[in-house]
Amino acid sequence: MRVSTVLKGWVMIGCVTGRVEDAIRVAVSPGERSATPSGRGRLTAARYTTDGLVLLLGQKEAWTPSPWRAVEEVPDLLRGRGWILIGSAYSVDAKVGSLDEHLKRFLKRATAGS
Repeated sequence: MRVSTVLKGWVMIGCVTGRVEDAIRVAVSPGERSATPSGRGRLTAARYTTDGLVLLLGQKEAWTPSPWRAVEEVPDLLRGRGWILIGSAYSVDAKVGSLDEHLKRFLKRATAGS
């Protein structure tokens, strides 16, 4: 989706959002809480920015920013692979081929566990 602003005869192209970003913004409101895939934990979609989204993870609601690029690449990670491992809880090391490994390319901390 292309976002444009017209200002005194000039057209400025703002951010060009991706399909995954658009879907997330429509489906999940900032502040909305969800269960993690395992059902053992909770996460909150704290906010959306032009650069990415911020999730609050775990009991302490750790501020976890993720660039839109990381999220936009997830469909390619999943395509044709069937089920993949999400990752390990509370570890900065990632298992090869997991969602956690993908996310750690963008943020080196426990991201996809629980």
